[in-house]
Amino acid sequence: VLEGTSLIENGKIGYLIFYVSVIIYMAGGYNVIWRYRKSLEKGVLSHLSFSMSLMLGSIIAQYLFPYARVISLVLSMFTLDISFYVQRSDDVYNNKLECLSKKGFIKYLEHLFIRHQKFQIFSIILEDSKFYHNTLGSKDRGTLETCIVSALKSNYRHKRFSVYRLEFGSYALIACNPEADDAKKILEFIQNQIGIRWGYSALELMLSFRVCQMESQSDVYDTHEVCDVISYYESNKKFAQQIIRARDLDLVRVHTKSYIETCILKGLKESRFEVYYQPIYSIKENINLINIKTT
Repeated sequence: VLEGTSLIENGKIGYLIFYVSVIIYMAGGYNVIWRYRKSLEKGVLSHLSFSMSLMLGSIIAQYLFPYARVISLVLSMFTLDISFYVQRSDDVYNNKLECLSKKGFIKYLEHLFIRHQKFQIFSIILEDSKFYHNTLGSKDRGTLETCIVSALKSNYRHKRFSVYRLEFGSYALIACNPEADDAKKILEFIQNQIGIRWGYSALELMLSFRVCQMESQSDVYDTHEVCDVISYYESNKKFAQQIIRARDLDLVRVHTKSYIETCILKGLKESRFEVYYQPIYSIKENINLINIKTT
């Protein structure tokens, strides 16, 4: 045994404290992964599980070879793995608008639903967004979105509120632990402050929005339902310039349509469809016309 491998005998109490600290960190890490396993993507979950297992192995290797820098090497690899594959800020955050993106919206919803937290969602849809997208240049589109998002962020800076840019013309506001008058104030703000005449770059636009209000544990019960409602409300022209509650929509129809679309897409992806062509037969000529055409 190499001289100095005994921690206590050589007064290496610092090493013992180091090992204990790392073990506590590992235990806490595994606890967090297990607690939030349902909200993590499979790829992220596998990366975290592998990295944590590698870290555990490095502790054993460090104990067997106390003069090697095993833990330092593995910790550097673990940090890089987290930075490049797990905690990618550009994946959930829009740097130009300085707000969370659609992926960040979905992740936060999953987190809230898992914790059974009460919250309200306000889906804010810009009317004629396709027209603005096709008419305005990229610079003006960015300026327009900056104005909309900045207006929402400036009025809702409290930590209970969070603003999201889902796509061009589609935004969301989440209010956690909502107070009694939150919904009324938010809807009035969207109507009176955002839906006004905007002027910039020699352009003058009269913006109008439609808003759908959803409440957890009452209107929607999981992330898929929220996405279904937003998609249905956004694509249906009969809700133009309306403020509506999710409970007033035909949610059964919304979810049924979404389920059918999901099944079709999954079936196409897995090649589970079989196509059968109805034969076109000529009684007069006593032949199959399809066979003639195909040959």
